[in-house]
Amino acid sequence: MAETLSAIIAGRIRRARLSKGWNQGDLARETGILQGTISRYESGERRGVHPENLIKIADATGVTVDFLVGRTDSPDIGPRIARARGLKSMSQQQLANATGIPVSLIRQFEGQGGMEIDPEILDRIAKATGVQIDYLLGIE
Repeated sequence: MAETLSAIIAGRIRRARLSKGWNQGDLARETGILQGTISRYESGERRGVHPENLIKIADATGVTVDFLVGRTDSPDIGPRIARARGLKSMSQQQLANATGIPVSLIRQFEGQGGMEIDPEILDRIAKATGVQIDYLLGIE
């Protein structure tokens, strides 16, 4: 029997939360969504996650909405690059300057889902932002 969309979303929300090392309370604080609502999402008790809440969860955990609803099997690199920049308080231009990657390409990476990035470029981004490549790839 095929997995229902509610079950997929429930598992993906939990997976995204755990990849950050967060409990449900942590995710609630980061998103402004009630902890009880998150609990019901993850248990599958509450069906029909509001799109705004999917966006909040995706943004907070560094994955895409497409990942949360099962349209892609791996978290998107773009939000992780943006988050890594944010940890260093770097603008896109500063990251471009630090890596030698054109700022237009960095914007493209961050703005489009599901892009494949050359491993050398990914390595330069990881080094400039001080994160591991595994973080950028969603392997935590």
